[in-house]
Amino acid sequence: MGVKDLLHRFGQRIRELRSQRGWSQEEFADVCGVHRTYMGHVERGEKNVSFGSIVRVTNALSINLSELFAGLETGEPTTGAKRKRGISGQSGLDRNRVLREVAVLERAIRTLRELALPEDTGLSPKAEARLSRRRGRKSH
Repeated sequence: MGVKDLLHRFGQRIRELRSQRGWSQEEFADVCGVHRTYMGHVERGEKNVSFGSIVRVTNALSINLSELFAGLETGEPTTGAKRKRGISGQSGLDRNRVLREVAVLERAIRTLRELALPEDTGLSPKAEARLSRRRGRKSH
């Protein structure tokens, strides 16, 4: 498998994980501290991503590096995609509602991590300022 194929799969993986969390590409790019057009290039597999950008993506998604890369070479779906199939097959569960609730919980976990270890977030100053504004609104 060539580099271009892996970059394309990598971009698809990022798009899938972002979408599962209910983020627009622009919101996700902002949290990662990159421009939205750059994120579009990454998701389409058009950019060779730096290690720093990969770390920003994993921090924003609240996952570790191994989760991001798991199954990429073989084309296996992410853990979230596997879960999605399981949810849709079970009766009585609204898949969209479950995914929205998971996204809310993941954002809350990320915020708690940032509050506990703000120096280890890896977020850009713009993303940090956005998060600070959100915290300010929530406390009133």
